[in-house]
Amino acid sequence: MAANDRIRMECDKCGYKCVPQWLNDKAHCLKCQAVLRTRGTVHDAQREVFGAEANGENRRAAGEVSTFKVAPSSAMESVGGTCAKSPSGQHHFKYGKCNHCQVAEGKLVKGPGH
Repeated sequence: MAANDRIRMECDKCGYKCVPQWLNDKAHCLKCQAVLRTRGTVHDAQREVFGAEANGENRRAAGEVSTFKVAPSSAMESVGGTCAKSPSGQHHFKYGKCNHCQVAEGKLVKGPGH
């Protein structure tokens, strides 16, 4: 443990000031678990990475579940193809399958894959 490992830092995500916890060569904020600083291991070049770069270029905020945002009310519905059981004659896809005949949405392959 180096002397500069025990310095007080301010989190760029939540603003909390603390002496971060080091885990797997990454300094984590004690409040939101964002990565504040990383350091190279004995196998890497000795280069420390700070802030947003340490968090993976701000791809996802701390606590977020998904990078791809979809409204909670969205069922990803679509209509297409021909369905013998549907009153309109087309598949009504909701959550990846047809509501009427239960066939999966996507490319339908006949014979050995093409």
